[in-house]
Amino acid sequence: MSANLFTVSYMIDHNNCIIDVDQNWDSFAEKNCGMNLLKQEVIGKPLLHYISDSSTRHIYEMLILKARKHDRQIEFDFRCDSPGLRRYMRMQMVPEKDEMIRFDSSIVRTQERTPLKVLEMSLPRTDQMIVMCGWCKDIRDNGHWFSLEEAVERFDLLKQDELPQISHSICEKCLEKMEQEAA
Repeated sequence: MSANLFTVSYMIDHNNCIIDVDQNWDSFAEKNCGMNLLKQEVIGKPLLHYISDSSTRHIYEMLILKARKHDRQIEFDFRCDSPGLRRYMRMQMVPEKDEMIRFDSSIVRTQERTPLKVLEMSLPRTDQMIVMCGWCKDIRDNGHWFSLEEAVERFDLLKQDELPQISHSICEKCLEKMEQEAA
């Protein structure tokens, strides 16, 4: 599909608190079971509050610092999939006045796939946890990373009535790439 199909933007202040979101924010959150991420829920909250993985939090801190210190835009690619769609996205972190940073997440391209229940966040979840890379969507098992589709087969996730919870982290490949960007 074509580039920049859809963009979602938000702004943080000098304390890294979310101070504004664009008109696309709420509709994207609603379509992706993010009712806890609607505008009224996130405004005034620290951005890093929404990033649970310490490695990912650290990368965001380094990228924000770099954007402010060098007053330059930072760009990187990531995935933000839905059950039936691979979304290849590009994040732009744009320095603004008074040490604010605007984050623009644009869909670069999409790819349809057979819907994966594991990404349907409204389904019941067990106490079991699987770890997904927040950047490329690979799944970790015993120290190895597998594509999402491989992991669905490996863990037999298509046949389970209740699915494991998803915790996000970052795989070594994406970590190295993002550390280079932040350096």
